[in-house]
Amino acid sequence: MPTRILHLDCSSPLAQVMLAVDGQVQSQRFGKTERDHAGSLPFLVDEVLAESGCSLETVDAISVCSGPGSYTGLRIALAAAKGYCYAWDKPLIMHNRLTLMLAELDETVGADVPNRLAILPARA
Repeated sequence: MPTRILHLDCSSPLAQVMLAVDGQVQSQRFGKTERDHAGSLPFLVDEVLAESGCSLETVDAISVCSGPGSYTGLRIALAAAKGYCYAWDKPLIMHNRLTLMLAELDETVGADVPNRLAILPARA
């Protein structure tokens, strides 16, 4: 049985929702308007689930980016994720944005690169 994880990220100016099946991205959507996380997140979730042919009942877990990022954006994503987890009895996974950036770097250039560092501009 494949593992399906719905990922919510509001740590940057545009909301992002992604569904991964066995670690591979199946569907991904970005908000169209900056700093409209609360208005766009539910619609992005619906679009991603519809495109992938899944529902919240068939998702195995919800993951959310815990920052760093906009305080309000992080609260919106976490509140939505906790609501989905509570309503559908799913586990919640939290990821750090900087750790995710380094994981992406590892995939691109290899994990054997010494002195890796993830940096974000303040207030961006």
